[in-house]
Amino acid sequence: MHALRGGGDAVAATQVRFEVKLEPGQIGGGKLVAVGGHPSLGNWQPAAGLALAPVGDGEPGLFRGDVDIECKSGNAKIEYKYVIVQPGSAGGQSTWETRIDNRDITVPREAAGMLLHVSSPPPPPGDLPLAGSP
Repeated sequence: MHALRGGGDAVAATQVRFEVKLEPGQIGGGKLVAVGGHPSLGNWQPAAGLALAPVGDGEPGLFRGDVDIECKSGNAKIEYKYVIVQPGSAGGQSTWETRIDNRDITVPREAAGMLLHVSSPPPPPGDLPLAGSP
């Protein structure tokens, strides 16, 4: 997964799989997104984040999403959070993780062309409240 940019510089991309388990029904009618400090994760804009889909293989509450992350030079350290975006809100009606610091991953440049699996621990109790909770 190498791409050439204007000027002929090679940019390495690594496929990153985000995975997190939530309580069944926790997102209600919304969608779960990974949002972070990288263009591939929406640059902290929930409407542009990586949508995670329910896996549905006998693992209730397990969500997964894949994205290519480019490393222009060296390793890429990226901070992110999980956010529930309500339908029709265009990011305006979003519920962010608040009870933990930003999560982070380091994508090594040497991993270009490989799959990097990020299995996140669930949010702390009471974070990303269950659908219908105050």
